[in-house]
Amino acid sequence: TGNGRADIVAFGDEGVWTALSGEKPTFESARLVLPIFGWNPTLLALTRYDRESLDAGIYRSTDYGNSWARVYAFRRTPTAQEPQPPVPPAGQLLRAPTSGHLVYAPCGNTFAISTNTGWSFTEAVIPPAQPWDGFLHVAASVPIPNGAVPQALYVLDYSVVFVSFDGGTT
Repeated sequence: TGNGRADIVAFGDEGVWTALSGEKPTFESARLVLPIFGWNPTLLALTRYDRESLDAGIYRSTDYGNSWARVYAFRRTPTAQEPQPPVPPAGQLLRAPTSGHLVYAPCGNTFAISTNTGWSFTEAVIPPAQPWDGFLHVAASVPIPNGAVPQALYVLDYSVVFVSFDGGTT
């Protein structure tokens, strides 16, 4: 960074990572700054019905699609009327603009978020959403300068748009 302190730059198949030195003798958290730099790019696929409905989810391949591993299973919300609910509608995968490591996927009334280029996903439940909601699309604005998450995320339901200003946490 030119501030006279040591920074770390790491290169690997997942991409280029940096860890900048802080004010104290520590480093900031590592950040993926350039994805898919290495030999085997990571591929992601979102499926609703593959072999059977229980296989629905997000799959990752690191060998050009020759083999796949499920990294996120879609949640089904049982009700008294429907103890074995169908797989919720699957939305889309979205890599956040100008970010190599953020991936978003709406599904049913939940929202899957990856902060590590799709190696794993966590689930954010959107509290006003109801079990019958079906998120179909997601859009992300560009991050604020030096920001880690987009300024805004927009998730489209059948008739409602939900907005998050903290990367999908709320």
